[in-house]
Amino acid sequence: MTDIHDRTSITRVPPGPGYPAIPVAPLPQSNGIGLAGFILALCGLLFVPLAVFGIIFGAVGLRRTKKNPDLPYGGLSLAAVIISSIQAAAVVVVVVLLTSALQP
Repeated sequence: MTDIHDRTSITRVPPGPGYPAIPVAPLPQSNGIGLAGFILALCGLLFVPLAVFGIIFGAVGLRRTKKNPDLPYGGLSLAAVIISSIQAAAVVVVVVLLTSALQP
């Protein structure tokens, strides 16, 4: 008997009365979180607070990719973390420069 959460094997649906069992293909594994992190990092170029979410989603996508190297979008997860981190550092630098320039 296969586990319903095991996506690596083909499961069979129990046949109804008078019908044969139909094999069901496993669901493909994906790393949508990594892709979402990259998209948020790119959107963070226009709306800076999204960069924070780009870091979070990118880090979660990287962790998933390290656990299972067969998942897609590992490179996009890394790019999300890098782009968002650069954005966050640039915001900190701009804030420090502006506060120091406005000091009497």
